[in-house]
Amino acid sequence: MRDLVSLPKWAQAHIRQLVMELEHAQAQLRQIEGKEETNVFLRDGIDKKPLPRNANIYFQIEGRMEYEGYISCRLKDPTTLYIQAGRGIRLLPEASNAFGIKLED
Repeated sequence: MRDLVSLPKWAQAHIRQLVMELEHAQAQLRQIEGKEETNVFLRDGIDKKPLPRNANIYFQIEGRMEYEGYISCRLKDPTTLYIQAGRGIRLLPEASNAFGIKLED
């Protein structure tokens, strides 16, 4: 980029803003394309689509008010999955390595 000092102050500020926006857009594109390391993926059959690192996944439960009818989850630390809901939840064991989560009525 050429020397910005010779440009008017408003032009310098505008170019700096455009450069920041471009860098942000490029970072988002790298994330979408899976070129940045992530630990969260959307599973679609056998395909895994990368989501932003440490993304909070939010599930809206049909037939419930938005403020109480949700379950969200995220990694609290590298080995702990944190699950939160808008109201009480019930754990439904399914196997030694699987369980369901249901909102209480």
